[in-house]
Amino acid sequence: KNAVKYLGINIDSRLRFHLHTKNTINKTFIALQKTYTLLSRKSVLSPTNKLILYKQIIRPVITYGAPIWCSMSNTQFARLQRLQNIFLRYVTSSSRFERVEALHDMTDTPYIKDYVRELADKFYRQKMQNSTLTENLTGVRDIHHPIHHPLYSKLPLYHEPP
Repeated sequence: KNAVKYLGINIDSRLRFHLHTKNTINKTFIALQKTYTLLSRKSVLSPTNKLILYKQIIRPVITYGAPIWCSMSNTQFARLQRLQNIFLRYVTSSSRFERVEALHDMTDTPYIKDYVRELADKFYRQKMQNSTLTENLTGVRDIHHPIHHPLYSKLPLYHEPP
């Protein structure tokens, strides 16, 4: 097989995540159809409530499994960013001629690539600091009082506490 689906993430043989991105876009448009009456221009919801609806219901659909596919190509991130832009236009009731930077400034929402990288960074940092395996491999008895300088401190994801 060229691709396999594991826990809802489509992994292809070359780790490009084209199929995963395509399925994510399809799932997100289904979520849009279900929430359209709440997000449309005629909705009585305030832009703040629309933004909460997007961040709590729709963005998790887009970013499901982000630590796994966070290293995918810029082309795939651009497809997901266009999807987020559509939702931000619904949230702010803006026209299609409104600048993307203005949409992100109005809603104080990070770009999808930055958000995914932040999620992945937080995930890997938390897993690295609270892992018994990592502590045993590096000879760290207590995460706050290391015996020696941990080997994994050279990784960009790890930030040693002060």
